[in-house]
Amino acid sequence: MPLLTRLTKLQIDQIVHDHYNLGSVKAVYKIKNGWTNTLFKITTTHGDFFLKVYEETDRMQVIAEHEVVNFLVKLKFPTANIIKTKNKEGLVDFEDKFISVFTALKGKPLTANPFKTVVGYRVISILNVLHKIPTQDFIYLRKKNLAETIEDNLSWYLNDHRMNHFRDDLLNLYEQFSDVSFFNLTKGVIHNDLGTDNFLVVGNNVTGLIDFDQVAYGNIVDDLTKFFAKSVNLNNYDVQDFVSDIIRFLTEYSKKSKLSKEDINAVVPLLVFHKVLTLIKVKQNIRQESIRAHIYNFEEYASLIEKELEILFKHFIYMQAEFNHHLN
Repeated sequence: MPLLTRLTKLQIDQIVHDHYNLGSVKAVYKIKNGWTNTLFKITTTHGDFFLKVYEETDRMQVIAEHEVVNFLVKLKFPTANIIKTKNKEGLVDFEDKFISVFTALKGKPLTANPFKTVVGYRVISILNVLHKIPTQDFIYLRKKNLAETIEDNLSWYLNDHRMNHFRDDLLNLYEQFSDVSFFNLTKGVIHNDLGTDNFLVVGNNVTGLIDFDQVAYGNIVDDLTKFFAKSVNLNNYDVQDFVSDIIRFLTEYSKKSKLSKEDINAVVPLLVFHKVLTLIKVKQNIRQESIRAHIYNFEEYASLIEKELEILFKHFIYMQAEFNHHLN
């Protein structure tokens, strides 16, 4: 995996001077959140902006992000706008990576439990809009094959002789997915990396949804369950409360964006899968001695995720029964 990019204030000032009409850089602040890209908040003589270095994304995916973001901005959707370069482009080639600059939105990343505050209703409203935007004019939006993603990642875990933890539980999870009709899952534009860090808030108001670099056309329930999995720590969240909160969230979401019976049946297996997927990414970073593993103390993080998975597998049947009873 590539290292996170280090840029000095002088280097950023040169990038801004060469490619943008944003004046000179007065201050630079490195944003610590995120694994995939490197983000800086910069203050220039023209105001505040965010500079993103894409670490692992190809040009077509960056263009796809810009395509969707530009459409959302026209809808007055709360997201950061892309600043055009002097050449009227949305990205800058930087060594073997890409750079984009975005407007700075007011607010800080959501840290409170989104299912326990009124912020959750605003989150639902935003996702209702995102998941229903038309896709016919998007040229670069890639399609996410959820079944293939599941197969590849669970197979990797099960076939790695050093990772025997949860083997029987994961084999059972495979069986659960065999009952899911992926073809019939509701599709739309998905953020594909939803977490609380992607929502900016001021008080109880959500001022924006950001970071669309993984955006795709895919299964909406995949987007929602990834959000559920990434937004809470089940080591300090009662499972019964968690299930009740998600049922309430999905009930409210379904008032404007209907979910099919197949979507509901897939919620629990996908929720568990996204916890597994996070563990896989963390383990891979540790194996590869990634700089991220040292920065974010992934050994401890992996242990916490494993404890969460023990809870989920223990209560799997209960969770599935509750969702089927209340939502089908």
